Amino acid sequence: MDHQVTIDPSISFGQAAPGRYYYQAGDRPLDGITIKRAIGRGGFGEVYFAVTDAGKQIALKHITRAVEVERRGAAHCMNLKSPNLIGLFDIRSNAEGASFVLMEYVSGPTLKEYIDRHPKGLPDSEIKKLMSGLVAGVAELHSAGIVHRDLKPANVFVEDGIVKVGDYGLSKTISEIDRDHSVSVGTCHYMAPEIRSGRYDKPVDTYALGVILYEMITGRPPFEGQTAAEILMRHQFDKPNFDVIPPRYRKILIRALDKDPSKRPSDVREIARSLDQPESHTSANWQPNATEFKTGASRNDGPSTSAWNAKRLRDQLAKTIRGADAKKSPKPTQSSATDRDQTNRNRWSRRRFMPSEVVFESPPWPSDRRRARGLVRSIIWTIAGCWLLASPLGFLMMVNMSEAPNRMAFVAVISSLMTSVMLILQYDWEQWEVSTRQKRIVGMTSGGIIGVVAAGLAVWLGIEYRPEKMLNPLPDLLQSFMIAFRNGAMMTYAITGALVMAIPRWWKMLERDRPSRWSLRNLARWGLWCFVLSSFGWQSGDFSGHSSIITVVFAVTGVMVQFVSPWDAALADYAQLRRFAKRRIV
Repeated sequence: MDHQVTIDPSISFGQAAPGRYYYQAGDRPLDGITIKRAIGRGGFGEVYFAVTDAGKQIALKHITRAVEVERRGAAHCMNLKSPNLIGLFDIRSNAEGASFVLMEYVSGPTLKEYIDRHPKGLPDSEIKKLMSGLVAGVAELHSAGIVHRDLKPANVFVEDGIVKVGDYGLSKTISEIDRDHSVSVGTCHYMAPEIRSGRYDKPVDTYALGVILYEMITGRPPFEGQTAAEILMRHQFDKPNFDVIPPRYRKILIRALDKDPSKRPSDVREIARSLDQPESHTSANWQPNATEFKTGASRNDGPSTSAWNAKRLRDQLAKTIRGADAKKSPKPTQSSATDRDQTNRNRWSRRRFMPSEVVFESPPWPSDRRRARGLVRSIIWTIAGCWLLASPLGFLMMVNMSEAPNRMAFVAVISSLMTSVMLILQYDWEQWEVSTRQKRIVGMTSGGIIGVVAAGLAVWLGIEYRPEKMLNPLPDLLQSFMIAFRNGAMMTYAITGALVMAIPRWWKMLERDRPSRWSLRNLARWGLWCFVLSSFGWQSGDFSGHSSIITVVFAVTGVMVQFVSPWDAALADYAQLRRFAKRRIV
């Protein structure tokens, strides 16, 4: 039995089966309109090419989701007249309650098709022409008090050389914007960072225009990822690679893609005006992936030879520590007192996020100057802390330090040396993408050197004796190293130090964005590895008495690195959210 079903236009109208459109050629969903063919399907509806009974060609959008949002957006733009905006004719509903938007039919390709034809980027002349028309259309919307909120190449059409902005389904008048809105809108590749927290205004369209311009120049958007959540996280925290952008576009793109909405151009027409500026001599000589610009002029005011050699030596040492394949890791930098205050909050604890949470403010990364000051401060705390911890930890591990100050001095010096080396290495690595293999190689070398120093110091201090039994005066320090070399202690110490610094991933205890400042699990893991790796070399020979003292050294080091190494609650939150994104949790 046939019966009519009425659907409330405030709810969604069901889509057709997957792979099929709801209407077919020849259907008449509205009086006086016949569908000829389907054009495409988006997140909010299906678009058809249709013809009225009077012979007028139109595009008919059948709204299948968020009906009220789509109807409201279309109503805002109904009376706009601009050659760079697709004209909207009417909003109608049929007897079944389905909603439709009648709009101008554009037979030309989309901007996405233009970009797909040029995977390495559009020619400069095309970029200027297309971007000028796109900016003009968006400027008309902004002048009418409307934010598009879903700008992307698939919503931009080109017909007879004229650019037309379409798909107003997500547009909203600025006066109606609720700044505490919790629903995010837009497409993830073009979504401004502030939209994820419910803030959207004209700057979100400016940001999307910057992404589109970046894609027109390079052939791909600035951020890509495996999941939508990962892409959104990159928009919030990562910095686009502007090295692949020619200098003539770089300045305006840096402004348009700024994470802070207030720093973007206040008028989108600034983007088009920047493209009209004459090309500079530097821009004319720019080449992609070039490390410097060709200016044709020679400079004779460089640094002195000694300063240049010192810088070259530092660079070579840094390259050796990081590895030849290390890349600079893009991190947001602190730039204001407000950022510093935000970083100083919750220094000893961090938020606990639910798996569904993705929204988070961009965490500031300390500047190089603040990092250097923090390193010096950590080393000072290390030296003091190791002297304070040597005796109580030795007592807990049944090694009496109170009656043997020579042993306490050995533990304090070697543990502070090992902790300081860890801090310095991590300080250099944290701004770079360094492979685990490279970290193990550098750790093994550093551990071997520390072992050599420890062997000579052990003989010099006579750690196997109590002070009252040390009848002979202390030998010469250099002679102590020779004794340690001849009796085999140096080899045993060096192997132990190399293994302990190479196999355990000790840098996890020092990372600025580790889950928490203190971790008994990390400490237990470090202690277990140290016990296993050191037990083999100290069970035989004349150095078995050194084993317990070496264990105290590793215990003091494990406690101190977690106490003195920098930790940031905001960065820890960010790292947790990155893990959520990789697990495809939204």
